[in-house]
Amino acid sequence: MDYIMIDDQGKNISYNSPVYAPADGRVQFILQSGVESQIGVRAGTCIYYLAHVVLDPSIQQGATLTAGQRIGVTGSI
Repeated sequence: MDYIMIDDQGKNISYNSPVYAPADGRVQFILQSGVESQIGVRAGTCIYYLAHVVLDPSIQQGATLTAGQRIGVTGSI
């Protein structure tokens, strides 16, 4: 791994850690690259961008998410 990922508490998170929706919103886009994805979650006028996520198969473009909902796990890149 060539970088360190930290959560909002400064805790080191690693490969295969849970990823949660950052806010109530709708999946605006999903960009797939191998098994990992980049995802945009629209919440009001904001779009939260998450990368290197192995998404749960139930998460599709247009899906409605609830803040804190588990959407996948961190990838390996």
